[in-house]
Amino acid sequence: MLDLYDKIQEACATIRKSWDRKPHAGIILGTGLGPLVEKINVQAAIDYSEIPHFLKSTATSHRGRLVCGELSGVPVIAMEGRFHMYEGYSLQQITLPVRIIRAMGVAGGPPASLQSAYEEFKAGVVALGGVVVEERDVTR
Repeated sequence: MLDLYDKIQEACATIRKSWDRKPHAGIILGTGLGPLVEKINVQAAIDYSEIPHFLKSTATSHRGRLVCGELSGVPVIAMEGRFHMYEGYSLQQITLPVRIIRAMGVAGGPPASLQSAYEEFKAGVVALGGVVVEERDVTR
């Protein structure tokens, strides 16, 4: 079996065949924020099944693809669907995509889960690197 580093490198090589840019941000989109993918200027979309060592997303609302492109002019890599321990996956398997996103070039902390924002923004605002990319009415 390949060790973790080799798995990450193999997955990155596959992704780079379709998209060779360095992402500024990584985004993990679950059910609630899945529609944010429509705001991305998609340059490459890769089904998880085409990426070595990626898991299969079992949630019906998760499309199961990696979306690469620009969001408000910022190069991003977004997971359209995520994985959970209750699906029977190990913690190492669940965190592999985050490690791959970091290895693709995202610097800093973990990929944005888009659950929080800066204090000066109101509830329902999604920002990447201080750039507002989505506003939602969360009062309904």
